[in-house]
Amino acid sequence: MAKDGTINKKKKEQQKKQDLWVILIISIIAVAIVALIVISKLPKPVTVPSTTAKPMEDGLNIGDPNAKVKVIEFADFQCPYCELYWEQVEPTVIEKYVATNQVYYTYSPMAFLGQESIDAANAAYCANDQGKFWEYRDYLFANHTGENVGDFTQAKLLKFGQKLGLDMTAFKECVTSGKYTSKVNDANTYAAGLNVNSTPTILVNGTAYSAGDAEKAIEDALAK
Repeated sequence: MAKDGTINKKKKEQQKKQDLWVILIISIIAVAIVALIVISKLPKPVTVPSTTAKPMEDGLNIGDPNAKVKVIEFADFQCPYCELYWEQVEPTVIEKYVATNQVYYTYSPMAFLGQESIDAANAAYCANDQGKFWEYRDYLFANHTGENVGDFTQAKLLKFGQKLGLDMTAFKECVTSGKYTSKVNDANTYAAGLNVNSTPTILVNGTAYSAGDAEKAIEDALAK
């Protein structure tokens, strides 16, 4: 009986140790989960894009108005493929064709992916009031992570303007009042009138192409 009692006592002690380990592991996991939640809710720092001056910038246009080829880019600031085009294709188009006076390039905002798209486009027009449309546009794409996930709340849109050095009194009034909402809607109507229903769509001398075909389309137009 004494031997059985000793065994039972050892089993109980082992069970207590196991229980303590289980509690410790659960506590560590719980702390880790709470930490992740807290970190996820912390404000993310604004990504500052490496912007370069656009040639002959004039509002939403860049390049020589008398260039042989006219290009219009239709894009939504929340569109992931528009971001890829901005990052991977457009710099080459600007350097190779716009800066050499062969292409006159216009950006036409579309805002069909939700309220954040509308607010972002409105803010870009507000930045244009201060001659900073293209620079502000770079901030939008550089800080985009997904559709309607809070990237383009008014607070963040204002922060981009602050980082860019805009007159914040005028910019805040413009953004919060939705000054250019009707202009955003007009841009959507303009795109629809050209049967543009997806982004990014690149119009080269009046003909629509996908972003991947943009450079070839420009080359073909220049060769005519």
